Amino acid sequence: MPKHFDTLIQKLSSIPPNSGCWVGFDLDGTLAHYDHWRGIDHIGAPIPAMCQIVNYLHSRRVKCKIMTARACSGQSEEDLKAFRIVMDAWCLKYLGFTLEVTAEKDWHMLYLFDDRALAVKPNEGTVAGLD
Repeated sequence: MPKHFDTLIQKLSSIPPNSGCWVGFDLDGTLAHYDHWRGIDHIGAPIPAMCQIVNYLHSRRVKCKIMTARACSGQSEEDLKAFRIVMDAWCLKYLGFTLEVTAEKDWHMLYLFDDRALAVKPNEGTVAGLD
């Protein structure tokens, strides 16, 4: 179980099923192990704690998306197609279902799990967890 799993599940359980809202999961370093770039067609081993959270949300019919720069507009169509094939296979193998992939936020995104992001306290401009 991830650290503070119960508290996290309590927070996530407030998301209404089938609401149109979604939770984003960064791929490299968050959902899958990442140590260095090995190419568009390589995705690391799953990180069990994050996969457990995705599975929990999926079981509650809360939309989850993979949010990754691998899907950004700067990628070639060829690389995007190759990545999507590998990503779908990875999801089926480790999650049992596929996920939508995006590189951008929208108004329906509620939360983002990301190894590089710093949480900012709303309307304060201070970084959470540093005080």
